Amino acid sequence: MDVQAVNMTVEQMFNKGKFIIPDYQRPFDWGEDEISEFIDDILSNINKDYFIGHFVFDGQMSDSEFFVVDGQQRITTLTILLCAIRDIYSKIHGDSDLTNGINDNYIFKKDRRNQNYPILKTDMPYPLFQEYVQEFPKPDNFSEPKNSGEKNIISAYDYLFDRLKKLKKEKLEELVDAILKLELIFVASKGRINAHSIFMTLNAKGKDLTFVDLIKNDIFHRYESPKSKPKELEEKWKIICSNFGDKGEDFFLTFWKSRYKVNISNEKFYKEYTELVSKQGFNIKSFVNDLLDDSEIYSQIQNPVEGDWINQSNLHMRKVYYHLHNIKIVFNIEVVDSFLLSLIRAFKKKNISSEFLIKTLRSLDNFHFINNAICINRLAGFEKLYPSHAIRLFNSKNRQDAHTELTKFREKIIKKILPLDTFRKYFDSRVYFFKDTSKFDDRKAKNLAYYCLYKIEMKEQNWNVFFDNLSLEHLHPTSIMNNTFKKSSIQSLGNLVLLDRDINSLIGNKPFSEKKKVILERNKLITTKNVVENCEIWDTNSIKSRGDILVDSLYELSINELKR
Repeated sequence: MDVQAVNMTVEQMFNKGKFIIPDYQRPFDWGEDEISEFIDDILSNINKDYFIGHFVFDGQMSDSEFFVVDGQQRITTLTILLCAIRDIYSKIHGDSDLTNGINDNYIFKKDRRNQNYPILKTDMPYPLFQEYVQEFPKPDNFSEPKNSGEKNIISAYDYLFDRLKKLKKEKLEELVDAILKLELIFVASKGRINAHSIFMTLNAKGKDLTFVDLIKNDIFHRYESPKSKPKELEEKWKIICSNFGDKGEDFFLTFWKSRYKVNISNEKFYKEYTELVSKQGFNIKSFVNDLLDDSEIYSQIQNPVEGDWINQSNLHMRKVYYHLHNIKIVFNIEVVDSFLLSLIRAFKKKNISSEFLIKTLRSLDNFHFINNAICINRLAGFEKLYPSHAIRLFNSKNRQDAHTELTKFREKIIKKILPLDTFRKYFDSRVYFFKDTSKFDDRKAKNLAYYCLYKIEMKEQNWNVFFDNLSLEHLHPTSIMNNTFKKSSIQSLGNLVLLDRDINSLIGNKPFSEKKKVILERNKLITTKNVVENCEIWDTNSIKSRGDILVDSLYELSINELKR
């Protein structure tokens, strides 16, 4: 292994050439605390030698282009810091010489065609790093940040600019000198595997690294891409990272709990991983492929998209999306993820039928609606129950065993359902809609109101028709509130119906008699039509009576669907 390590300053490092952050690296995640501490350390050692650690690069010392293996958080922060100072020189002090001195030596360089190129370039999806931070002068308009890395980069730049703009120009010059004189060890080794091996050695204790960082670098050390596809691992890892987004630790924990072990913590994860890879017969390429496949399923669980499940030959698969959306988006249940991952994986590998997939999701949907969405029951014990059944399903030897396991699982959660009296007690405080607000509880209550009415409509439609473009409508308008029609009555489920958005915009705040006429003429929803068809007067008694019927009907329907 050809390794070169040279002690140098930040200034010497930036004069080495171009540095590229590969797209498989973790997102930039330094927050204000880390950056504040970094600046404080520099300022407190402004006239002293100060060492900022090793930087590991894929490349040879004689090269002019290096790929960052270790040190991307620090080299990114240094670049942001110098960009902020450059912009302060320009905007606050109007000093073009100092501005250009930083810009032309430590942010950009010129190639042989006299064209600017950034000294630090990222292959990650961070256009704002160049637009918002590096560019000078800055463009008039910026795109919106699309991920956590970009948000952290913008926050870091804004924090540094706001903090340092208060310094006098002479103090800023001292700070620049101190930054450029910071000492580091520049480690260069040609080849990804060699560079990652060095990284693992230097970070053997894992300080300041997440277990995901350690696992990634161990994988990059072990994995040998075929000569025909030298970037095979990088491409796979890029997809894996894209699938889990900023939830890397959660994905790996979910992955592990769905396959190997019920109880696993962040602190013990890397140890568990090293035990797994040391077992005879372990194949790193198969492991990466498992991560790749499961990361796609994980993404489908966290962000349910209808198009992932609909096809012309099997339209009832839309129910998969419907139930996933309810469990993850409407109810926001997180503890179930390991089981969902194992369940959908089993279906994709044809170890369970679509019938059992939908049946199990339907049971989860109705169970969590009663116990958690409405009754706010704590999920004590489920942090073990779900992974244990996930692992049993994963280890099922054939389809029959898998179906038997799912049947046992459903029988177990049926026994845990809460009674009707508890459901009635909490319902009105959990399900309501008055007006759109930014409050989380109000938005969740509105989503539950929509869920309840949609669910009853789907039953009337025999679960064969799905509706889009629907909205909630108050039969008694929110604009007329008095001693008779109080807010609690107007916002309750008994006063709400579903309508096509087009119809909803037509009837607005019209009185009930006019709303009824439009609904009977143009509405296509069975339940909405049934509410108004035989009702001449809509008063508080009508609202209360209908509300009581809906609550009991929803409980009965949910129990039946849970067992079906």
